[in-house]
Amino acid sequence: MKLQQLQLSATLNACTLQNVPVRRGSVGLRRRCLTQACASRTHEENALVRLAVACLTNVLDFARLGQSRGPELQRRFSKVEPGDIDGIMRCIREDYTQHAYFVTGDIWEGVYSEDCYFGDPTVSFTGLQKWRQNLQLLVPFLEDPQIELFSLKNLNSSGSQGAAQLQAEWRLSTYLRLPWRPFIDVLGSTEYTLDDASQQVVRHIESWNVSGTEAILQILRPSSGQERMPS
Repeated sequence: MKLQQLQLSATLNACTLQNVPVRRGSVGLRRRCLTQACASRTHEENALVRLAVACLTNVLDFARLGQSRGPELQRRFSKVEPGDIDGIMRCIREDYTQHAYFVTGDIWEGVYSEDCYFGDPTVSFTGLQKWRQNLQLLVPFLEDPQIELFSLKNLNSSGSQGAAQLQAEWRLSTYLRLPWRPFIDVLGSTEYTLDDASQQVVRHIESWNVSGTEAILQILRPSSGQERMPS
């Protein structure tokens, strides 16, 4: 990481030195240099995050060998009538408040397309079954997970055209059953995009108050055990 920071600094310095004294057009050139350097750094960070997630997934997969699987969840397939946005919102709200689907995998499947696209700051993929598999890998390592729903709203105004979009704001916190017992605490939001024809969720995109890199660092950082005081 130090080497990457030095390379970025050298790039920015070179861009600045090439435009002294300041002449017309030099500000635009500096901005282009800065934009290109930042884009390069973001690309490198994303690649490192993806690599770290892949390594952690392999570690968790290996660590769970020999462990008994949790009980099978009662799967809910009932679909909501087309156009019933309020009904879809009720199902999603229930997934948070009654089933804690983020940390259990107990999701109202009838609301989602089988080819739904899932994305967050660390990983993205297509397929409801893939989402289930990824979460089933993680669930055995969650210790006292909590998900709190702050709000759920329809982003489309009344009578607006185009795909309906819903947004939930939440907080997720949990310890992980690893030797150093890291504590994960994330404020986030999820945007749900509905298909016009099927009225099922086709995009499930999470945004967090921390970057993918910071999320990985939370997993690697030992906890003090006092992050969440007993109620």
